[in-house]
Amino acid sequence: MLKGCVTLPVNPSADALYRDASRAAWLGLAINFALGIVKLTGGWLAQSFALLSDAVNSLGDGFTSLVVVYALRVAQRPPDAEHPYGHTRADSIAGSNIAVLVVVSALYVGWEAIQRLGTPPLVPPLWALGIAAANVVIKEGLFRYKVRVGKRTGSSALSANAWDHRSDALCSLAVLIGLGLVRWGGPAWSNADHIAALIVVAAVVWASVQLLRQCASDLMDVHAGDELMQEIRDTAATVPGVSAVEKLWVRKSGLEHFVDIHIQVDPHLFVAAGHEIGHRVKDRLVTQFASIRDVLVHLEPHPHAHAADTSTTHGSLQLETVVETALYADDLDAIERFYVHTLGLTVLAKEPGRHVFFPVGAGSVLLVFDPQATLKGDVLPAHGTRGPGHVAFGVAADQWEAWRTRLSYHGVTIEKEVTWPRGGRSVYFRDPAGNSVELITPGVWGLSSGW
Repeated sequence: MLKGCVTLPVNPSADALYRDASRAAWLGLAINFALGIVKLTGGWLAQSFALLSDAVNSLGDGFTSLVVVYALRVAQRPPDAEHPYGHTRADSIAGSNIAVLVVVSALYVGWEAIQRLGTPPLVPPLWALGIAAANVVIKEGLFRYKVRVGKRTGSSALSANAWDHRSDALCSLAVLIGLGLVRWGGPAWSNADHIAALIVVAAVVWASVQLLRQCASDLMDVHAGDELMQEIRDTAATVPGVSAVEKLWVRKSGLEHFVDIHIQVDPHLFVAAGHEIGHRVKDRLVTQFASIRDVLVHLEPHPHAHAADTSTTHGSLQLETVVETALYADDLDAIERFYVHTLGLTVLAKEPGRHVFFPVGAGSVLLVFDPQATLKGDVLPAHGTRGPGHVAFGVAADQWEAWRTRLSYHGVTIEKEVTWPRGGRSVYFRDPAGNSVELITPGVWGLSSGW
């Protein structure tokens, strides 16, 4: 099985995602602090605990936005020796910590509201109701803006922050109703302000728990959505040389994604050629998808098969048989390297300085002798002639181009190519001893054996 992995720089187009998310976080920071100060002042002057609790919530949201801004800055830091996968999870870590802090703060406000039940509140002025009404409109606007940016950038913290704005809008609506009941409902509605504060607390706790769950999922390598997965699979399949996409895993990390993909390629390819296809797949994915930070590509043969004929295979290219042979060589070591590394044969037997034998196909053996060792007087053995000889190996017709690519990769000079009248093709080149080597496809001789 051919496997490989390639590494490319971090996707530069992700910078735009961080800029958009940071801009939204800064806007939320400014608005939340402004609303918090206004509601805190109004709640103190109107002696409204519901308005005060809502002010604390807004100030907490401002702090949340500040932490999101810092976390996004940290998440953009490049990988280092201690963090080879980068710092993208800072977004989720910040979100989970903020969620816990908001829950604790909300529970404290809720406890204070319970303690004040039964205490007659002061009648709030009309401007206090105006503050609550303005907060509903502003928070709903922030929600709509941040949910769009969060969806586009993939920021979990920003998306959760958006829903926190929606819960704030609903809470402010509850405060508005509570203050109105206290002002116009009379003594019978004296606890409405405190009950509204408890509704605020419940809504804040619910939103924070949802945020905590989402951030925890990100930290546990939650899988990307089905739509993104299918888009990545379809894009990889269009890269030239990819026969199929076998497996695909995509995990979310902050605003970005890490991809592990298994692609199937032609089993006759050399490692270098498959490696190049892997590079093209990764280039295509990080170019087309701004949120993809890194891609790990594994190569598999197509069709996927673990079994292989080990008699004369090197990778998946195979010499089928010896069609013609009569070889001698003075340097048997160079001959062995050539036929093993270039043509993919294995050594059947050898005697240093005398001969080396290679099995080819079923029942055929290529014999290469040192003429000095086999010379008997001035007479050479009957199985060869002194000087350059010739050997023809049979190869499958559908492997013809792959063999030509292999020879070129090993720097072998092709001396001649022939297409024969009976069918079949031949290519000629030399081994290190100067012997003529021929690769030949079936049909040259018109024999029943194929050759």
